[in-house]
Amino acid sequence: PRRAAWRGAIRMDQYLIVKGSRTGLGDRVRAALVGFMYAEISHRSIYVDWRDGMYGPEGTNVFETFFKVNHVAHTQPPPDSTQDVAPAAWRGRLGKSMDCVYVEDGAPPWNRTEAVNTYSIDIGRLEYPDKYCVAWEFTQLEKLRPHLPPDVRGLPAEQIESWAWHRYLELSNEMIALVEKLITAEQGSTLGVHIRATKEFSKDKGEITLISYFEAIDRVLKKQSIGRIFVATDNSEILAEVQQKYFNAFAPPKWFAAPGDPIHLAGDCPDNLSMARDALLEVAMLARCDWLISIDNSSFSILARLMSAVRGDRRVILTARKSRFKRWLQIFRNKFDKKK
Repeated sequence: PRRAAWRGAIRMDQYLIVKGSRTGLGDRVRAALVGFMYAEISHRSIYVDWRDGMYGPEGTNVFETFFKVNHVAHTQPPPDSTQDVAPAAWRGRLGKSMDCVYVEDGAPPWNRTEAVNTYSIDIGRLEYPDKYCVAWEFTQLEKLRPHLPPDVRGLPAEQIESWAWHRYLELSNEMIALVEKLITAEQGSTLGVHIRATKEFSKDKGEITLISYFEAIDRVLKKQSIGRIFVATDNSEILAEVQQKYFNAFAPPKWFAAPGDPIHLAGDCPDNLSMARDALLEVAMLARCDWLISIDNSSFSILARLMSAVRGDRRVILTARKSRFKRWLQIFRNKFDKKK
């Protein structure tokens, strides 16, 4: 495929639509970042479509509530019934959510590779004749490398995403005001800690014990005078344990799901928009902390690192690990999926 002319004129008659999926906030933002890079490279306008109701009122694009966009044209929602769209799975259904289309197609057992092939364009292909192209995930980032600016394409993947964050996105004025209010209330250096403690995360990616978090916090406290410890977690019981051990640990008030359940998938959340705002406030606050303890394979943690200006020697990254039995079970499942 040809290499794109970087930063060419954006065409207003061809569009990239980035759909939200039933994933956490970090996954969604990272998918949008890949979309922004693709849109600029392929000279398309973009519409990040978060109207599915997971993070706010259904039909309202809350992406535009939380972020401001730079360098590419963020356009209007596409017509629902158009057939001029790639991939073919979205023809006549462009106004629907990823989850809705997947259910309409019979909700087959989830296979991410097949879902990417079915519901997302090939990010490595720049020239589609279709007026509308659709993507929904960030896993094809490597396909964009050859088309990125020379000073960017050789960077590690996470640094490319960080470059994309600072190039294309910034928080809305409302979100900036919330972050500044929280920071103003603090005194001295702040250590940010992201603790992921759900059954879903443990099953899919592994576990980090609370003791491991405590050990990481204590290592920082030995070398640095810390005024407050900011805790971002999805588990109210874990937050209580951290605050019991560290008198200066704090977290803004928010709604929690039952301990162990992911907040963004909870069916009883009283206000999805407030839930999303709280999550973005947490990740933005983590990014503003002077020290950061995060998780290697959590998109929420990764998003905080993308946004953060904290030096590498002030970052502690913990690795989630599955038990030996779960690792072998995952290997068996992967081999079974390939044979299918």
